[in-house]
Amino acid sequence: MSISDVTCVYSENGWYLIDIVDFGDILRAANNGNSTAQYQLGELCYHSHLKVVGYHHENSNARFGRSMAEVEGDWLRMLAYGSRADEDGYTEECIRNLPEALLWYRMSAAQGNANAQRMVEEMGRNGIKVNQDDLRTLNMLAEADDSAAQCRLGIYYYKKPRYGDAFKFLSKAAEHGEDEAQFFLAIMYYEGKGVEQNYAEAFKWSSKAAGQGNVMAQSLLGGLYYEGIGVSQNYVEAFKWFSKAAKQGNAFAQNGLGVMYDNGEGVEQNYAEALKWYLKAVEQGDATAQYNLGDLYYKGTGVKRNCIEALKWYRKAAEQGDEDAQKAIRQVKHPKNWFNIICNWCR
Repeated sequence: MSISDVTCVYSENGWYLIDIVDFGDILRAANNGNSTAQYQLGELCYHSHLKVVGYHHENSNARFGRSMAEVEGDWLRMLAYGSRADEDGYTEECIRNLPEALLWYRMSAAQGNANAQRMVEEMGRNGIKVNQDDLRTLNMLAEADDSAAQCRLGIYYYKKPRYGDAFKFLSKAAEHGEDEAQFFLAIMYYEGKGVEQNYAEAFKWSSKAAGQGNVMAQSLLGGLYYEGIGVSQNYVEAFKWFSKAAKQGNAFAQNGLGVMYDNGEGVEQNYAEALKWYLKAVEQGDATAQYNLGDLYYKGTGVKRNCIEALKWYRKAAEQGDEDAQKAIRQVKHPKNWFNIICNWCR
């Protein structure tokens, strides 16, 4: 379908024209969820060399149920610019607005419109995107059941925080298979924010997201298996998921992998590997890894005992609020046994 097929649009001297009242009818239908009208608006925004013409008369206001100024405002928002022609009527010469076109195509596509789906794919290949920072755009797409917009909107509300709204949109997006939404939904169930705390649901959604390759979810899933939260404790599975996330640079997982090598949980004890993964995590400023690295130096496991280094890493972790590190500093400074006294001599 080309723009010349769109209802109420006609051609004149190479320009496509649409009456402002007819535009109002299409806009009203599109806002009420009519997929054909949504596709038509996409077409209007997509094509250049377009004019909207109309006259200020009572019939127009009565037919559309809004003031002409409001209708004009909608038009000029959708199509980038224009200039008034005369006092009695007007002609707006508008350039194409591709992000706005994509918005309406996506709303129509979400309802199964094949032409709109084709345009969404074509514009995606050309790198055209809607304005993801525009709440109006996201809300319109989300209400049209666009899962990507539901995910973005849910995350926005989670960070606001407006947990009730976040849970509403993240749940919808998660059911549609959006892995990022599944991860945030798992966090909400784990923390009991916006929903009653439910570790089994946290495990369920983190598993779904992790299975799609979401690194944060893989890290969370490793932690749930390690602690036995929402699932039976399983060090082998914890090691598996920590490994996947750690190799992709997730600091939490890198520290978790270091702990498992350090303790010989789910894998043969290996202090060299523990040191390796702690170091990777501390490079990213992970406070728990800083504390654990300090512990290696304090105890001399996998490295030569060095209380100066231990204190250095304890202090870094303590500066980030790690309570274990704060206690460890006091222990090094105020020894209670011969081992601690010897360590103090090293400082």
